[in-house]
Amino acid sequence: MKTTNLKIKRPDRWDQPYGKVLSSEELFTVIKHEPFSLINPEHFPNNRSYEMILKNDGRMQKFKASEVITLQGDASNSCYLLLQGKVRIILLDKSKNKLSKKFNPKNKLWTSIKQLWQNHKTKEYRNPHLYSSALKQENASGMNVRTIENPTKIIQNSKTAIIKPGSFFGEVAALSRSTRSATLFADSEVLVYELRWQGLRDLRLWDKKFKDWVEDLFHQRDFLPLFTKNPLLATLADLGLEQVAKSSRFQAYGDQGWYKTLGKLRQIEQKQNNLGKTLIVGEGQHLDGLLLIRGGFVQVTQSYGHNEKTAGYLVSNELYGLTSIMEHSSKNTTLQSRFNLYALGYVDLLVIPTETVIQYLLPHWQRLKVFDDELFVKKAAPMYVSDRVKSPLPQSLLETLFEQRIINGSATMVIDNNACIGCDDCVRACASAHDNNPRFIRHGTKHAQFTFANACMHCIDPVCLSDCPTGAIHRPTEHSIVQINDNACIGCSNCANSCPYDNIRMVTINDEKENPILDELSKKPITKATKCDLCTDQITGPACENACSYGALKRINFSDRNEVSAWFSERY
Repeated sequence: MKTTNLKIKRPDRWDQPYGKVLSSEELFTVIKHEPFSLINPEHFPNNRSYEMILKNDGRMQKFKASEVITLQGDASNSCYLLLQGKVRIILLDKSKNKLSKKFNPKNKLWTSIKQLWQNHKTKEYRNPHLYSSALKQENASGMNVRTIENPTKIIQNSKTAIIKPGSFFGEVAALSRSTRSATLFADSEVLVYELRWQGLRDLRLWDKKFKDWVEDLFHQRDFLPLFTKNPLLATLADLGLEQVAKSSRFQAYGDQGWYKTLGKLRQIEQKQNNLGKTLIVGEGQHLDGLLLIRGGFVQVTQSYGHNEKTAGYLVSNELYGLTSIMEHSSKNTTLQSRFNLYALGYVDLLVIPTETVIQYLLPHWQRLKVFDDELFVKKAAPMYVSDRVKSPLPQSLLETLFEQRIINGSATMVIDNNACIGCDDCVRACASAHDNNPRFIRHGTKHAQFTFANACMHCIDPVCLSDCPTGAIHRPTEHSIVQINDNACIGCSNCANSCPYDNIRMVTINDEKENPILDELSKKPITKATKCDLCTDQITGPACENACSYGALKRINFSDRNEVSAWFSERY
């Protein structure tokens, strides 16, 4: 008997509006304000008008007093236009105020138990009816509301400021894929227009005046909140940070599209480890000031004969140059960099001029006696040492981590093949947790006895998000991991093509009878993107790691130097 393939409409970006579509009246309210009032409608193609973008990629949001709009450290990536009410931004938070959530968390235990009888035998099974029902949701993002428990205490004990109607904010996270640099909450009842980054991207693409306005704002802002993320700079709360911020400046190094050429660089047979890197400052070169890493990751090397050896690395919110500036100030030595600094991919820096550090920062830190606690200082400035750095890890391992950009991972799957017996329990556990569809492949980059498996690393700089037209691949507000909304995925393959680690796969989806689900127009099978989701719905966490009885498999956060050193040092 001949079977008939099920045909459905292929998902499209415009099938998944960000929320309830704006009315004409609401749209008119938005475009009265900058930067939207700067847009020239004639710059947009007929099939992608700016009104269409604003309606599809934006939504109106109402907040009650004390409800959080953005939370410092969140990985959301939208921007906002304040239409009504007042919003308060916490510039420096010295209190221990906690947030409460107005939603019930998922019952992970129940989810895990249900898998015992609800997993499908059909490979990559999908219920097509879920896609049609998803299109009817008014708010596909499933926004969770959080509140400040004691806003009065926050205002009394912290440095805050009021944002008034007509203000545009949140563009830093939307443009740079970085986490939120400050907490903002409603000071009264508030109405905002929220635009997801895909819409912001398209508006910037088609209208130069809008693009220039937003980017100018991007470079003018975000000094003060940045300081709260670094232990040393956070002590400057009472120092008059405005003076420090006014003298500081942004700098960027490298190529934002670095991931598009990484595969080509790997194929080039050249032993010099400077491919795909951009020199920020060389050993012995003049140092402009104290460097704060805003985004990306930096390789630190030292000269060794005619070559260079990796001494360490720097990630977001860490400082470099403190030791050199202190020696310059106390001993009147020439201000030089003690190391070579390379931007791996793309790096954003904040440069605090040497004169500002000597005039304002060093005297303040000396009064607080912060330098008496070397461990405290080293958390903020990892290269704060008196002697040359000696890494506890083998040089060859460090080079592999940097060459292959594995250092980018916050949850990289590493397998110690000396301990692994090849039982495949990790693969079976992954399959069991994902409807009998494993979400990783147990092979990948090898070094010594280690395999860095083809599993999503949940990158510090998740470039897969860059080209997704619908926002299907995203960082949820509550988590720092990268997830895929299957309903919003249109199968374009942009994320899979962007991933420099080959950790995202495109799969053909099937119905209950194991037949491919077809696009009703092209009659071709519909594909979806899949990858490791770190088992967010599992009560025990990553199933692969928990299933390994021999301790051979570990998900490692390469931003945590202690974790990296401890795990690898035990195995050498």
